[in-house]
Amino acid sequence: MLEAFKFLCTAADYKVKFRTVVPTNTEDADAFISRLETVFDKWLELSDIKKGDFEGLRDLILRVQIYASLGLHKELVMFLKERSPISVKEVRNLADKYRTAHPVKPIAKEVEICRQRRSYERKQK
Repeated sequence: MLEAFKFLCTAADYKVKFRTVVPTNTEDADAFISRLETVFDKWLELSDIKKGDFEGLRDLILRVQIYASLGLHKELVMFLKERSPISVKEVRNLADKYRTAHPVKPIAKEVEICRQRRSYERKQK
């Protein structure tokens, strides 16, 4: 997935990608979060920001974006927020625990179902 995006070469390109990335049908939480981290790191690199200087900011922004990207998967987001993880590592571990407990609920499928429902509702108006 990231291979198709590697030809974007500006910080602005990666910022847009970071703000719009969502899980694919084949990704679990770990793969999605890894992809999100890669896009974010490239955005910082192209913005001449050193990761080591902004680790806390990086972690916060990633957690916010994880919740935003998974927002339509209400059960998973509620599960994560109830546990108040203070790092991306904790979010990843909790998401893996959720996935283990709910193996038939892939994160992308829930998001896609909600999108389809919203699209249908808009067409009905």
